[in-house]
Amino acid sequence: MNTNNDHINDELGSDYTCMMCGAVFNLKEGEEGFYIQRGLSLPKRCVSCRAERKAQNMKEQSRSAPQKRATTTQVRCQHCKRLTIIPFIPQEGSEVYCRICWEGVKNVGVTGAVYV
Repeated sequence: MNTNNDHINDELGSDYTCMMCGAVFNLKEGEEGFYIQRGLSLPKRCVSCRAERKAQNMKEQSRSAPQKRATTTQVRCQHCKRLTIIPFIPQEGSEVYCRICWEGVKNVGVTGAVYV
């Protein structure tokens, strides 16, 4: 087996040393071709270290990303006075309509109305 990272053995693939754990891993010809055809760098980590690193990155992203919570609010329609549920908290002083009344307001062109 060839241990030179720049040379690709067309029949068996090439051996590489993982930069994290030091284990020797092999990329088959098809795997190497996949990376080369797409202009990607060849992997520097073995399969298990790549999976571990990916899991770590996913965990860090989930911690740093703020979690959005679904918010619903029950309000009275400005026009028909029926109770309706909207998927947001309306701003103070804004007009809020049920879906049926909103379609009428939308088609007439009244401004300042909030879609429900």
